[in-house]
Amino acid sequence: PKVKYIGAQVFEYCTNLVIDLHEGLLWIGDFSFNHCSSSKQTQIVIPSTLVQIGGTSYVGNNTDNNIIPTHVFYDCATAKLKEFILADGNVNFVVHEGVLYSKNYKVLISYPAAKTATRYVMQEGCTAIAELGFSRAHYLKTLVLANSFTVLPEIPDNFINLKLVNSLIIGLYVYNSITNFEIKEGNTKYAVDNGILYSADFTELIAVPTAHSLNST
Repeated sequence: PKVKYIGAQVFEYCTNLVIDLHEGLLWIGDFSFNHCSSSKQTQIVIPSTLVQIGGTSYVGNNTDNNIIPTHVFYDCATAKLKEFILADGNVNFVVHEGVLYSKNYKVLISYPAAKTATRYVMQEGCTAIAELGFSRAHYLKTLVLANSFTVLPEIPDNFINLKLVNSLIIGLYVYNSITNFEIKEGNTKYAVDNGILYSADFTELIAVPTAHSLNST
């Protein structure tokens, strides 16, 4: 219970781990629960004291939300995890329909792998998806992008894959069942045709959903 920091990669590949995050915890580092695949829990509770998810060192209160987490909950409780729950009093993160975001919805951190919804509407305010945030989401078919979302977000210094700057691609990167992207009315940045994302004027093909059938394009 005295532990305040869980460093990068601490529980990586601890496949059967039960993740019980205690009050007093301040930071969870990159890759911390990466590939904890056989965990049987259906929910993970984010304690009220937690102020930082991601990064390779603790920087304290992340008022600018400028850390994009990497693989923190990737392949975690893959067959069981249906929701994140935010403990009362936590002002640094937000949960919507079981999906974990940084505060003000700025970064979508993790979509639970076993969440059974087939369609998810990204919350307004979201500008980026954490690396592999949607991977292993085998029920999800349609992802509706927020108008605030951009595939080329400002990448902070801590982000390890600087060459992969397309937030949508690195957020979904294989191992999911998404067949269609949708955009909301009033989106001036992007266009969608047959579930595929383009620039608004259709001069650039931006992203093809992981499970899209290219034979239908």
